Amino acid sequence: MIFSLNLFSDNIDIMSNNFSLRSYPPSCAGGLYGIGSDYEEKIKAYVFQFECPYGHDDGLYPIPEEKRELGATDKVYRDEECIAILLEKFPCYCSEMGMEEWVFEFEEPDGQNTIGKIAHNPYIQYRWHYFGFNLTGGPPMPCFYSDLWHIYNFYQTRYINCNKNEGKFGIWKLRFKYCSEVDGCVTLKEWNITFENIDRGRIKLTLPDEPESILPEGLEIEGGSATGDTTRLNVHFEDCNGDVANQTINFRQKFINGSGGHNHEDPAECGPTSENSTCGSVTPGTVTTDREGNAAATYTAPIYSGEIDVKAVTNYNNFERKSNQRIKVQVPGLIPFSSLIAINVPDNSNCVHGSQNLYVTPLMEEQLGYLISYWFWDDENPAPKIYPRMTAGSLPWGGKFDDGVCWSSHRALNHQWHRQGKDMDIGKTNFTEDKRNAFDNLARELFNDGLVLVKIDHDNEWHWHFRLIR
Repeated sequence: MIFSLNLFSDNIDIMSNNFSLRSYPPSCAGGLYGIGSDYEEKIKAYVFQFECPYGHDDGLYPIPEEKRELGATDKVYRDEECIAILLEKFPCYCSEMGMEEWVFEFEEPDGQNTIGKIAHNPYIQYRWHYFGFNLTGGPPMPCFYSDLWHIYNFYQTRYINCNKNEGKFGIWKLRFKYCSEVDGCVTLKEWNITFENIDRGRIKLTLPDEPESILPEGLEIEGGSATGDTTRLNVHFEDCNGDVANQTINFRQKFINGSGGHNHEDPAECGPTSENSTCGSVTPGTVTTDREGNAAATYTAPIYSGEIDVKAVTNYNNFERKSNQRIKVQVPGLIPFSSLIAINVPDNSNCVHGSQNLYVTPLMEEQLGYLISYWFWDDENPAPKIYPRMTAGSLPWGGKFDDGVCWSSHRALNHQWHRQGKDMDIGKTNFTEDKRNAFDNLARELFNDGLVLVKIDHDNEWHWHFRLIR
């Protein structure tokens, strides 16, 4: 990586712009020290909407998820909570440099300049001093600070939190610098952020039941409906003056492609009441906040498994405001069928399910294993042995297979079963006619005699459809 001129300003005489960065600072040779040639990817600035980073330990104090990364020139607003500069990789010290400092700097429009430092001083007992704390010793290679349990991120935070101080509005300059006794100070990254005196309001969508997952619509599992196929949605809206009443909020949903075993063209985003869609539905689809800024609705899962992104959307002071929650729709506890004396044959490869639709409950796997073992040793299956071919079970998270081909239609009778790991199709095309009849007779006898719990529910010229019966 080559330093560009605009990074150096007054320090261009110190650092040559044709120096290829294997590590930084340059006086540390061989790539053993510094934050590395990809340092710009390790230094980022974020604005946080609700919660701010606390402490310096990413393991004990996770960085809040509701954030957006700031570009080199960007805007922040009164309704946001704080700005933070984040260093994702701990700076290793350079033994040749003497005193070193890694500097987080916030220069505000009113002239206030806030600085936080990570300092390495080889001349005193404490090698490291950061944000008011002393740390004996140094981080292990390759420049991550870890105590074996956590990897540390370091960040400096400035709060906004509905600030009304006029002197704070305008251009903020955020900088991350490296300073040493040898090289002086070099700005490694800088941001020009406009702090706007605009209140866009805050919207927050939550799942009060905090479900790990909910079932696809209409399904129950043994022992009752378990999590059920619905979950509550709560939404809150406020501005810098407090809770906002009579705010209209709309819901939208989108299926996350690649989840639940599906992998197709991305389904379109859905309205809240789309019928028989991939997204499920929200009732009511539009809500209005009460005097405390709250409103509630109910989400109902689709008939398909997968992750659903549910979004609450509103408009305030001509700004669209939104908040998202991810809901997992899943039949829990399914496992891939893995009998050693059966052949797994991926079905419906047009929609890239492949082996993703050969999942069953543990009991279903056990009972199919019994059936296959009986058949393997049956006198009606002499050498050369015929091995049953498993062609369609359930998806990893259960739920309905595609209707038609890759979401192309919604045919109610297409794959009515196969939704909760209790169904398996066994193909007929590799059986001779005699062995096909023998296998059919054996399977029916074993079920009728109570030796297996899987029953031929129906069959056609291509396959038998077995169901787990309890």
